[in-house]
Amino acid sequence: MQARGSAAGAAPGAPRPAPAPPAGGGGLRT
Repeated sequence: MQARGSAAGAAPGAPRPAPAPPAGGGGLRT
């Protein structure tokens, strides 16, 4: 799935990476 998401490059790759950074940035947001 990751290999395919990377190949797709936008649809599957964007949604997954996007949610990840926000989770870690939660500390900054709080």
